[in-house]
Amino acid sequence: MTWIIIIVLIIVVAVLTLPFFVKAMLNRTLRKMDGYTGRVDQLRINLFQSKISGHNISIDNELRGGKPLAQVPAIIIYFKWRRLLSGILDLNIVVDRPKLFLVAEKTLSEAEEATRSHELPNLKKALEKLMPFIIRVEVRDGRVRYLNPHSHPSFEIEATRLNLSICDLSNRLALSKSSGIVSTCSLYEGTAEIKATLLPLEPTLTLDLNLELKSVNLVLLNDLFRAFGKVDINRGALDLYSEVAVADNSFKGYMKPLLKDVNFISTADRSDSIVQKIWEHIVATFYNVLENSRNDQVATKIPFEGRLDDPHVRVGVAIIGILRNAFVKAMTPSLENVISLKSIWNMARSKTRKKFNEEGTPRS
Repeated sequence: MTWIIIIVLIIVVAVLTLPFFVKAMLNRTLRKMDGYTGRVDQLRINLFQSKISGHNISIDNELRGGKPLAQVPAIIIYFKWRRLLSGILDLNIVVDRPKLFLVAEKTLSEAEEATRSHELPNLKKALEKLMPFIIRVEVRDGRVRYLNPHSHPSFEIEATRLNLSICDLSNRLALSKSSGIVSTCSLYEGTAEIKATLLPLEPTLTLDLNLELKSVNLVLLNDLFRAFGKVDINRGALDLYSEVAVADNSFKGYMKPLLKDVNFISTADRSDSIVQKIWEHIVATFYNVLENSRNDQVATKIPFEGRLDDPHVRVGVAIIGILRNAFVKAMTPSLENVISLKSIWNMARSKTRKKFNEEGTPRS
């Protein structure tokens, strides 16, 4: 009887003290990150409910003077005992109201780009060395702010009401070959939606992605228009549709922006200089010539393709698309579903065969 009481007491003490040991280990690990430091304020482990919850988690960027990189009020992790006992980590992760602050890096040199090109294969190998896992992630009501201080002028973009779902992300093909990603957010009074399929265990980045922006208020982007275009927009909205597929270090896709009901001139511009007024009249005249009178919109389709280390956009095609739309018809505001992983793989194989034919068969 005494031994049973002792064993029960040991189990109770282990269960009660486990969160403190795990929290200390996590905080020690977060303090040792290269260029970053982090902290978990509270950690709770409920072995009977198969649940781990962390609260008030923060990660700061030491390279930027300790400015925050991420702040998360709560993360809840659910695990499955049966899978765990069979050697598989099966997790459902819920992230509540996170804030993420991203800062663009400086332009990399050729040597740095070459080093970075090997990061994905190295990451793949590192994942495969870990314990087999399959993870599902749900992010609720997040906020992301992106800042580019290296552009001239600098600018920032903020997305709110971010909801993200990642399904069946795994490091073993037997558990899952692909992972589905769906995300929605609010962006300058409009909405954004991303749908993607990712193949995380391919040797190079492999994904199929669709993007839709709807009813973005262009007036809220006037800082960018003043900086880059020297104009004010007094009214207007942007819709943007895009598809892109990436495989075998090649990419192919298109962007289809639609400007709707745009107005550059109003009574609020009376205080502008005479040069500013003349320039805005020129821009407004050019826009009116291109505008489709029936739908009050200017649209074009911009295809792009190439390798990840040599991206390019066919500007001439964009201009022709604008003129065709202006004088022929408005483009349909929807995704065309013409880009897929199959098409990008076909493109990569075609380029490989062409290169082989140009170089000729190696001599023995």
